[in-house]
Amino acid sequence: MRAFVLCSFVVAFASSAVASFEMALISDRTANVIHRMDPESGAYLGSFGQNFLSSPGGVVLDQANNTLFVADTNRITKWNYNTGSYLGTLSTVSGAVISFSRNDIDGSFNVTTNFGVRRISASGALIRTYTAAGTLPYKCGLLANDGNYYVSRNDSSSRLLEWQIPGTGALVGSIAWFADRYIPLGGNRYLNLISTSAVNVFETDTLNTGPNFTDQLNVTAQQTMAGGAFGHNGILYTVGKSIANPALGSIQKVDLVGRSVGTAYGTGFLQDPTGIAVVVAPEPGSGAVLALGAIVLLRRRKRG
Repeated sequence: MRAFVLCSFVVAFASSAVASFEMALISDRTANVIHRMDPESGAYLGSFGQNFLSSPGGVVLDQANNTLFVADTNRITKWNYNTGSYLGTLSTVSGAVISFSRNDIDGSFNVTTNFGVRRISASGALIRTYTAAGTLPYKCGLLANDGNYYVSRNDSSSRLLEWQIPGTGALVGSIAWFADRYIPLGGNRYLNLISTSAVNVFETDTLNTGPNFTDQLNVTAQQTMAGGAFGHNGILYTVGKSIANPALGSIQKVDLVGRSVGTAYGTGFLQDPTGIAVVVAPEPGSGAVLALGAIVLLRRRKRG
């Protein structure tokens, strides 16, 4: 009887694990919440952070620990994204957050405000504050695989991208280059989301002592882009203001391989999205492999 129950559980687990799914977690500066939704179907799955978050400016996912890091005014907080439970404050920052990201190299965070870019360690300690020349609004910071730290400043007509020595903030070089949101693609390749008054584009950069443009795809479904995250099969989900209704936010799917941009959706609940993270379930087949291993183990125990 005990063996039968275990086999039933394994089969049930296999069938549920094979059915892959995605859950998008989207920060909303106006609603002051983290929205949860199924980005494939567009179904809304509720929100959390009400009566606590203040102008959240971005999210970072730690899927291995079911944790979402949220940067809002003056702090970085931790949440269980499944239950919506508050898990504590990781670090304090100064000012409203413009962008929030994590460096693949060492797990440190980049928190951009009007005062510059603060690099925060994985444990919450301040590593350094990076600033750039001029008075243009800050956009993002990034510790890149070429060994430099990048700081971007731009508005609708002017732009500046600087690369600095990470440990000291000393200037290495600079160029007039739009850089709003860098998303690591592996190695030294990064996806850059660019929003200007004229056009929004996805641009692939190979950062090596400055930007090295390789490819781009124009976007027409959103007026601005505030963040992006990948789901299954390399589909990129971006959030920003909707062109159809600029007063509301939207989400859109982008197939970078097929080079197609889907219709914007989500305007029914998104107001001013500032960042997105996507929880991606195991690819189809991985659950079946685990189940097969468990069944083999069960048979061995029965024979013993």
